Amino acid sequence: RVSALGNLPLLDMMPMGEALHMLLTGTHISAEEAYRMGLVHKVVPNRETLMQEAEAIAEQIKLCAPLAVQAVRRIAYARREQSPGEVLELTESLREQLVQTEDAKEGPRAFAEKRKPAWKMR
Repeated sequence: RVSALGNLPLLDMMPMGEALHMLLTGTHISAEEAYRMGLVHKVVPNRETLMQEAEAIAEQIKLCAPLAVQAVRRIAYARREQSPGEVLELTESLREQLVQTEDAKEGPRAFAEKRKPAWKMR
């Protein structure tokens, strides 16, 4: 169950009407309802399955270029605190930095050579 009481970030995470209803009434919602609203990525039956799913997602993320993952996270969190213009500036700045890295060349090279990339974080 998800409680909205005192959880104002809900306003950024879900449709305004749903968020206001939860915030104003203190209504709890089920995991299935949270999934329907887009608050959660997936609903699983138990803790063991949750841990397996989390590990699978972590493995997928580990395959991605670490510098790009860091940039995506910075942009995602910036959206909560900065204006759209500031986020656009940050996005462009990070993109310019990333395209100049060794890892930016390694990704396509590894793909062409049909091998896993060897990320160097530079």
